Amino acid sequence: MYRLVIDIGNTYFKAALGKNYLLKSTFKKFPYDKKNFKSDFTYFLDRTFVKQKEKIFQVGISLCNIGYKKFSERIIKQLFFINPYFISYDSKLPIKIKYPKTLGIDRICSSVGAVRRYSNKSEILVIDFGTATTFNLIINNTFIGGMISAGIATSLKSLIQSTDLPKVKIDINKITITPRNTISAINSGILYQTISLTNFVINELKKRYNNLITICTGGYGEVLSKKIKEIKNYYPHLVLEGANEILKLNSED
Repeated sequence: MYRLVIDIGNTYFKAALGKNYLLKSTFKKFPYDKKNFKSDFTYFLDRTFVKQKEKIFQVGISLCNIGYKKFSERIIKQLFFINPYFISYDSKLPIKIKYPKTLGIDRICSSVGAVRRYSNKSEILVIDFGTATTFNLIINNTFIGGMISAGIATSLKSLIQSTDLPKVKIDINKITITPRNTISAINSGILYQTISLTNFVINELKKRYNNLITICTGGYGEVLSKKIKEIKNYYPHLVLEGANEILKLNSED
């Protein structure tokens, strides 16, 4: 029997089946249109997990937009005959939080996932390179805080929409500090913007925390982790790993 853990982010649905504290190797990711959230979410679940519903006994959801909660709850009940558990600030957690209740659930989940992976480390920085780039500092199993900035795709979209510049496909392998055409200039500028900010944040925090280890997640995490030497590892499913951990902790079984 499995737990179904779902991350409803700003751009994608992501989900996996969990057993005990581990996730199965099969992960599902699906982009969605906010205007078509209901149909996209229903399609995502029906296409990927309904056939396995007899093996699913619990559903947990990390939800960024509270406006999706009622429909998500209704469709889970309809498809799986289960009342979903929505992870919240008030859930039983394996970490403490020194942050107002405005803290995003995805940031809580990724922090929990990081602490599980690095239970022997007391100073952890988790960077999520997603729709937003977030920096999450965990010291002695306590979430301390961290900045939020525009993600790479978000920055690019804003730049293109606000100017007459051409559309660009981001390519980490084509960055240069002295670009010689507009496409390269945009590509390099957007990427170095995030790389420079990330290096600055890490360097500043390492002045305070000598044993700081930095890991990352998110859609651009894999490519950026290769360009930022202080990032030790990239974990694409860190939010789901944390969600599974929290769901297990709050299980009644």
